[in-house]
Amino acid sequence: MKVSLIAAVAENGVIGRDNDLPWKIRDDMRFFVATTRGHTVIMGRLNFDAMGRPLPKRKNIVVSRNPRLSLAGCETVNSVEAGLRVAEDAGETEAFIIGGAMIYALALPFAHCFYRTRVLASVPGEIVFPEFDEGQWCSSLQQEQEANDDNEHAFVIETLTRKSEPLAYR
Repeated sequence: MKVSLIAAVAENGVIGRDNDLPWKIRDDMRFFVATTRGHTVIMGRLNFDAMGRPLPKRKNIVVSRNPRLSLAGCETVNSVEAGLRVAEDAGETEAFIIGGAMIYALALPFAHCFYRTRVLASVPGEIVFPEFDEGQWCSSLQQEQEANDDNEHAFVIETLTRKSEPLAYR
């Protein structure tokens, strides 16, 4: 199974502010929906709380340290690896890690691919994407978009593909 990260990241690494996205970028949200629809999404509990509901037309897996956590419309697991195993055992072909920062950090060693939207702005926020060695990844451009009425900031969507095999999660 292919393991993919998907995130929008500002120039200063910010991915979140006050339990929400720090921008309004409609075309990136459309890309996120189109890319993840029909697949498994794996997220941390805080990220789930920020969304307030399971994402429709996707299998939602929430990673939590609370073994008694039960969320309607979601499967809960105690680790990223457990979430990946659940997705693979269900026949998933590509599972998406959708945040937050801690979950991205835990999932990076297992990722084959990273769909990154580079938001071409530095924005205030307290949640940042974890540092990683970009030299271990090849980048290909998917889309460029200037700021407009639908997109608060200009952005670039790129696909980063790991140059070597990621760690096994089984």
